[in-house]
Amino acid sequence: AVMSVACSFDLWKSGSRKTPGTFFEIFMAGILKLLIPTEIFSKHIPLIDTLVEDEELSDSASVSTDIVIKSSTENVGVVIPLKITTRERIVQPFAQQRILDSYFGKNVYHSFLACISETQQDKKKRKVNHICVPGTIKLYQRYLSTISGIYYCDIPERYLDRDLTDIIPVKSMGDFLEDIYFFFKG
Repeated sequence: AVMSVACSFDLWKSGSRKTPGTFFEIFMAGILKLLIPTEIFSKHIPLIDTLVEDEELSDSASVSTDIVIKSSTENVGVVIPLKITTRERIVQPFAQQRILDSYFGKNVYHSFLACISETQQDKKKRKVNHICVPGTIKLYQRYLSTISGIYYCDIPERYLDRDLTDIIPVKSMGDFLEDIYFFFKG
């Protein structure tokens, strides 16, 4: 059912830049719900500030991403940003993880970035460009926050080099599903 809804949505929005991402989100949420049906799914992690003496921090806020899964039995969860490609948005999962670690403490939420690939179509030249940013990923992983891994349907060859994989796991989408399953059931 998830597949048919997502496919029909995609057919009616041809040429849309957002539609492939929405399809990816619906598809992955459906698969994950089948794998771990008892866990709690959402798109937001509420941050309720307790520092009422500071006016700027008294309003509640939340961290929003594509999929948030909270354990139904423990105080842990995963944050799953889903991207067709990361391009300039590679900072998002690292920044969100930094906020979550600062607010809740380390090891409460774990971020797993899931991507299709790191390519971009150049319509003028009629070719596909690789848009890898391994140096940026290494900097963010070392100095901004630590995410649990980056997963691809089509892993960029450059991302399999040890200078990156020694710092952050780079794995396949099959590994992603297994890692999420064992995070909750392992």
